[in-house]
Order: sequence, then C-alpha cells, then structure tokens
Amino acid sequence: MEADDSQQRDVPEATGEPGAWRASRLSLVSLAFGVLSWGALPAFVVGLPAAILFGVLAVREIRGSGGRLYGVGFVIGGVLLAAGVPLGIALSGP
Repeated sequence: MEADDSQQRDVPEATGEPGAWRASRLSLVSLAFGVLSWGALPAFVVGLPAAILFGVLAVREIRGSGGRLYGVGFVIGGVLLAAGVPLGIALSGP
C-alpha cells in the first residue's frame, strides 16, 4: 500500500541546499563558550555572559528563520554548562 502524497511531509535534507535545515551558528558559539567556561577562571568570567548573550541572539535567529534553523538545545546546553561553573564554586565551599 503506497502512502498518499497528502500525508507525506516535505522534510528538507541537511545538505546545505537552499531550504535545508541547518544549525544556527550562534547556538554553536553559545555552546562553545559554555564548554570553554570550564577551562579556567578567566574563561568563566567571559564564558557565562558570552554564552547567555549568544544564546539569546541564537534563539531570536532560530525563531525568525521560519523553521529552517535549529539549535535551541545547543543554547540550553551552553548556558547550563556555563552556569554550572559558579554553581559548582558556590557549592564547593571554602
């Protein structure tokens, strides 16, 4: 039994062609700053604000893309990683 054309969804392949899905570069930058914030204290001081800033910009970009971009999960991961550093420092005590 063949599927009806009206039931098939038009899902573009991730190939880089126009109309294809792709990850937001800003979301990947947010994730990178989240990972880098675990490296050293100066990286943490820059990493958390940068992860949040690029995360907010990425979410705005993704929402305005009409479904062509993805990466909100990358943003969440980056911000949580970056926020985990001060939480770990606070919980470790003196």
